[in-house]
Amino acid sequence: MVWSPDGSRIIYENMSLDGNGLPTLWWVDVTTAEAQPVFQDTQLPGGNPRWSPNGEWLSYATPEGIRLYNLENGETRVIENVLGAAAMWSPNSKTILLRDVVIKHDQFVTQLFIYGMESQTLVNISPDAGFENTLAAWSPDGETIAVVRRDLSITRGDQVWVMSADGSNPRMLTNDVDALHGSLNWSPDGKYLLYEVYALEVFPFSSRLQVLDVESGEVNDLELQGFNPKWVW
Repeated sequence: MVWSPDGSRIIYENMSLDGNGLPTLWWVDVTTAEAQPVFQDTQLPGGNPRWSPNGEWLSYATPEGIRLYNLENGETRVIENVLGAAAMWSPNSKTILLRDVVIKHDQFVTQLFIYGMESQTLVNISPDAGFENTLAAWSPDGETIAVVRRDLSITRGDQVWVMSADGSNPRMLTNDVDALHGSLNWSPDGKYLLYEVYALEVFPFSSRLQVLDVESGEVNDLELQGFNPKWVW
């Protein structure tokens, strides 16, 4: 379930599955509480919907890839994508960050791609075969991307990195080979990252919450257990 940027509608996946076994997209007008399908063809499959921040486009996953639908003029585009994860729109709505799987050394590896709305081109910004990129999040100003990366030469664990919006200047911020990181959340001022961390040597697995100072790299363990944390600002 995702709110529109202007707060007037909520889009959601209708789990009354279509003939292909995939959900369809519906939305609700929050004023009237009226629900209706997004598309005239109510059987069109769609998942992981996201609005562009300017409210002009809707992105969603289909069997063909990530489909973009212009809510003003009806234009559609398809970005080839196997993974089907949600598109991550830049704050200015000009760029989309996508994760997808590629084959490297006979194994599937998740990497990051940038799609330019004006150029309509898709570029791999993490082609280094030695790393897998499992999570990513735009900074509030759109100039930096936070990434959870796994060094494929190390048997377990991953780290939090930051890089410029074009994939350049990657910098590792954490260094804990016995941990997994998830749910990257930038503070609204862009100074901190809030996330969950799983200690691999502890069983059963449980997650605790940490805050990372992006500039200094200092980690503050909140000494709280939880998952999917969000900022209240």
